[in-house]
Amino acid sequence: MNKIIKVLSHWMDVFYNKYYPMTIINRIRSRKRNKNKNFSLLVGNCLGGYVYHQLGIKFNSPTINLMIYDDDFLKIVSNPSYYLSQEFTPFVDSDCPNVPSGKLDDVIVHFTHYKTVEEGVNSWNKRKKRINWDNLYIIAADMRLSEEQIKAYASVKCKKLVVFTSKKYNYPYCLHVKRFNGQPHVGTYIGKTCMGKWEFEHFFDYVGWLNSDDPIAQHFSLEK
Repeated sequence: MNKIIKVLSHWMDVFYNKYYPMTIINRIRSRKRNKNKNFSLLVGNCLGGYVYHQLGIKFNSPTINLMIYDDDFLKIVSNPSYYLSQEFTPFVDSDCPNVPSGKLDDVIVHFTHYKTVEEGVNSWNKRKKRINWDNLYIIAADMRLSEEQIKAYASVKCKKLVVFTSKKYNYPYCLHVKRFNGQPHVGTYIGKTCMGKWEFEHFFDYVGWLNSDDPIAQHFSLEK
C-alpha cells in the first residue's frame, strides 16, 4: 500500500509540475517577467530548486534538492568559504533517519531528493563551482532561529537577502509573513496550491525581488 501511495504521489507531482495548466501559466508569466539570468540562490530547502525550474535557469547553487536546518544554514552563509571547502562525512540524523545525510564539520545536510549520500555530494561539489559570488541571493526563514541569529544575518555577504519571519523586525532583510502572526516562527511555505504556485509565492514576489536593487524585503510582500 505504501509503495502504491508513493508511486501515485510521484505522478501527481509530475502532473502538477509539468502539465497542470495553472502551473504552466505561472511559469510562463514568471519567465517573461524575470530579467536576472545568471544568479546564484542559496536556500536551505526545496524552494531554491523550484525557483530555478520556474525560471528555466541552470542550477548555479549547491543547495538544490536538499534540506538544511535554518540554524545550520546560517552557519554556512556566514562563512561560505570555510564550509564549501569541507568534505562531507556520512551521517544519520535521528530526526530524519531514512534520508541520506552528511555533515560538513558541524553542519548537517539532508540530501532529500537523492537516493544516496554519494549522489547528493557529487551534485553539491559540481554546483558549488558555479556560484556567481557577484550575483548571490539568499532566502531563509526564522525556524530554529533566535532574534540574535536573525540579527546576525546583517553580516552575511551577498547581493540580496530575505528572511521570512512570523514577527515584525526592523531589519531590512526581514519579510514579515502576516499569515503566521502569533506563531513562534513561520509555518510551511513550500507546499503546492491549486493556483499553480507554491505557498511562498502568495506572500513574496520573488521575481520582482530578483529583478530589483531595492534591499527592503517588505517591499516585495504580496500580503495587504
